[in-house]
Amino acid sequence: MNSLILYLSQVTICHTVFYLLYRTLYSNLPYFNFSRIYLLSATVISFIIPFLSIGVWQPSNDALGPKPFFLSLIGQGGVTPARSETTDLARYDLVDLLFPALLTIYLIGCLFVSYKLLRSLWKIHMLIKNNEVVREMDYRIVRLKNGPAFFSFMTCIFINENKNSLNQDEYNTVLLHEQAHIRQKHSYDLLLMEIAGVVCWFNPFLKKLKTSLCQVHEYLADKAVMNTKQDPDAYSKLIIRLSHHYEAERFVHPFSVADLKSRINMLYIQKQNKMKAVRFVAIIPLLALLMMAFSFTERSEQGQQLANVPEQKLILAAINWEGNRVFTDEYLTGILAIKPGDIYDKKQVEKNLSFNPKRQDISGLYMDLGYVYFTIEPEEVIAENKVVLNMKIHEGNVAYINDITITGNSSITTAEIMKMIQFEKGDQFSRSKVIQSQENLKKSKLFKADKVDLNIQPLEDLSKINIEFTLEEK
Repeated sequence: MNSLILYLSQVTICHTVFYLLYRTLYSNLPYFNFSRIYLLSATVISFIIPFLSIGVWQPSNDALGPKPFFLSLIGQGGVTPARSETTDLARYDLVDLLFPALLTIYLIGCLFVSYKLLRSLWKIHMLIKNNEVVREMDYRIVRLKNGPAFFSFMTCIFINENKNSLNQDEYNTVLLHEQAHIRQKHSYDLLLMEIAGVVCWFNPFLKKLKTSLCQVHEYLADKAVMNTKQDPDAYSKLIIRLSHHYEAERFVHPFSVADLKSRINMLYIQKQNKMKAVRFVAIIPLLALLMMAFSFTERSEQGQQLANVPEQKLILAAINWEGNRVFTDEYLTGILAIKPGDIYDKKQVEKNLSFNPKRQDISGLYMDLGYVYFTIEPEEVIAENKVVLNMKIHEGNVAYINDITITGNSSITTAEIMKMIQFEKGDQFSRSKVIQSQENLKKSKLFKADKVDLNIQPLEDLSKINIEFTLEEK
């Protein structure tokens, strides 16, 4: 369920990096067609890169790896498993709690932005329907009775002649500008950006990419006007004069809206410095870095995908159990809560193998019966979109409590502490009782909660085990 969050985060990072590169190196260059292609490509490629899966071959490893769950008994030392389990519990609870809320907020945002987009399209449709339309050879003029002064959308040029008194030359200049937008199909660019904005409505850098693209559209249209031998000074004054009449919808092309200073400066650039074109090569290493970060996938020698991209949807083909004597294959599969034909949720499988705070897990199933040395080695075998799970179990021997040691207490007697511990010497080991005993000590408010540690100490006689509680009084 975290795949959506991961994917959208990676898309946002790509948009951010592409925009920063454009702003730093390309925004002031007069290569307008290149800028248009770059901004559109950056928007689309940012959605594609996290989807790509480029194999990087590594020595074969089990995808899930050996799982000595709950107790990793090593050498002469012990571990403090209960603390790590509590951490896992908080982490899983936090994810389970936040994801539905975040998903709801995200979907509401998508619906709201979609509504605004459809409302704008409807308004334009009504402007065409309710006003006089004059058909020309390759465009239409919509004569508005009220509303914005000049703007274009698709093949329509909208003109409110009551809003400005223009002479014929100025009127023709405005038409040339808007015809350039239509001829170069700029409206399609903006529709693409609006659709991207529905998916990533929360991303400010996508909005900056769109704003930059609108500015490039104006540069291209201004350039088309200048190619007709227009006077730059007169055209600049016309841009400034009409800059006070922006009331158009969000994805149309008003005549005079983009950054006026930049537009006017671009009018007077006569020659393009070809040396500055060297900056374009910066795109190559940037693209490579983003693909390395989000598209490269480690694969084993058998072609098995290991990590690094959002998990693709796999179907569980089969589960094979080996080494289990206490429980049947069918019973363990039921505890794992996934069966052949289901979508493979790797994280949920790991929780149901090791520690699931909300239901019975396989590790707890064995360890509550005293199998303290229980381990399992899961192996994923992936072919196309199907996965086979091979579960190799080592049950070990049943262990009993040999000794219980309390250290760190001074004013509180050991006998008082033992009343809060749910097992005694000679009892069969139980993971749930060990965890509950540690929680009882924490909740007693007699000890510092973060200083209630638990050490599991194996003995040479594998049928016996020592448990030590290390405490610090308040």
